Amino acid sequence: MSEEYLIPNSITEALQMLDGKRRPIAGGTDLMVARRTGDLGATSFVDVTQIPELQKLELEEDRLLVGAGCRFSDLEVLLREKVPGLAEACHQVGSPLIRNLATLGGNLVSASPAADTVPPLAAFGATVEIVSLQKRREIPVAQLAIGPKQTQLASGELVTRIMVPIRKSNEGQAFLKLGRRRAMAISIVNGAARVLLEGRTIKEASLAIGSAAPCVIVSRSVPEILIGKELHDDLLSGLGSAVASEVKPISDLRASADYRREMCGLLARRLIILAYQRALKGGKS
Repeated sequence: MSEEYLIPNSITEALQMLDGKRRPIAGGTDLMVARRTGDLGATSFVDVTQIPELQKLELEEDRLLVGAGCRFSDLEVLLREKVPGLAEACHQVGSPLIRNLATLGGNLVSASPAADTVPPLAAFGATVEIVSLQKRREIPVAQLAIGPKQTQLASGELVTRIMVPIRKSNEGQAFLKLGRRRAMAISIVNGAARVLLEGRTIKEASLAIGSAAPCVIVSRSVPEILIGKELHDDLLSGLGSAVASEVKPISDLRASADYRREMCGLLARRLIILAYQRALKGGKS
């Protein structure tokens, strides 16, 4: 079967090319793997790497507008001051070669339960812009994926930007992942946390865990347990147990469900401690 490869120069042109049979492609790191395994499911592609609007990083009041085509190798540097927790995640995606090709938008629409950038984006309250020829809509990143390899995107829609809140001066962010190796490993469990302080008291707190359910889990128990309190050991013990009870892990070749559940509780405690300590230092790591 012959393949079709189209290269638009604008978002409008790309949208005109997209239909149920054509698939957008940027870095292509996941698509090439799917092609080798026979799971690609498409033979027509729309290459969006030449669209200038998708490469932009813009500041708008208290948030960053990150083009879906921005590559991880650039973002891990550009985001260090404004969104350090996301920069940490970008730095840990794959290898340097992958980070030079892979894009933030691609990481989101691949809808992998283990995607490293989804927990920080979900925990920090980021939203994603989705456009078609008919309309534009904005939804929380945490709601984009509806299952493994499945998203809310309809035929003819394209992710164009990710809107990410900027870290406040009294806010700490953290990202951690557990894998078989420190680099080039798919996460067994990953997560991100955000803590906003008023003095030493927690004013706001959020935590998201990945690779522990079909989609990212934004913890409901973390803000309930932490807000209005100073961090201490008893609080952390209860928090770890609460987060472990929220996740829905599976057993696979990388880890058992029981191991993942235990590690989710441990990772949650470490993330909150790290984010809290960084908040005390004005967000510095």
